[in-house]
Amino acid sequence: MDIVLYGFENEMIEVIKFYMENKGHNVREVFKKDEEQVDMFQWNEMKIILINYTSKICVDKEFCVRLKKNNYKIIAVVQDNDIEQIKNAFEVGVDDILRTPIEVKEILMRIMKYEIIKEDVLYYKTLKLNIQRYQIIELDEKINLSKLEFDLLVFLIQNKGKLLKREHIMEKVWKSNKKNFRVIDVYIAKLRKKSETLKRGLISVKSLGYRLEL
Repeated sequence: MDIVLYGFENEMIEVIKFYMENKGHNVREVFKKDEEQVDMFQWNEMKIILINYTSKICVDKEFCVRLKKNNYKIIAVVQDNDIEQIKNAFEVGVDDILRTPIEVKEILMRIMKYEIIKEDVLYYKTLKLNIQRYQIIELDEKINLSKLEFDLLVFLIQNKGKLLKREHIMEKVWKSNKKNFRVIDVYIAKLRKKSETLKRGLISVKSLGYRLEL
């Protein structure tokens, strides 16, 4: 899981990073509300951002909407007895809150919660796939895919960055050993037509197959 710490003091950052990185999480920090700083973390998977409301950071709804479009789950750290702060956090769209004083173990528990959710969801750049619902969202817009189109996309995302030969795609997605590779090309074209992200990210490798760019 990839984690951004926003608005924390150096001492707290070091403590959180020590425990999070020992659990295999990637941790970055942002010291002020700077959109470029947050956007430069171009991870493809779901991300978590911890926002320290107690440092008097002003987070608005527009900022939260943009974070969610970039696959962030937002957790706000708030003063335990500050009802107004808690109310404001939920009004602007945070997903969860932690009350001070915060414990690293509690942060880990919240992250585990989202790791469980992540099992049913795949992310690729601006795309979010809900596997259980056979649903795909691109920048808050629903894309309609047939079951076979969806299964093909899931397979491509699960193997992103790899060259996938047509024979392999036919075997894994179509469950067939036939060499009717033209049907694969047709379905790849359908995916490209339905998504700008896939139009840019799905690369043809001449005479071999396809690769979904990282």
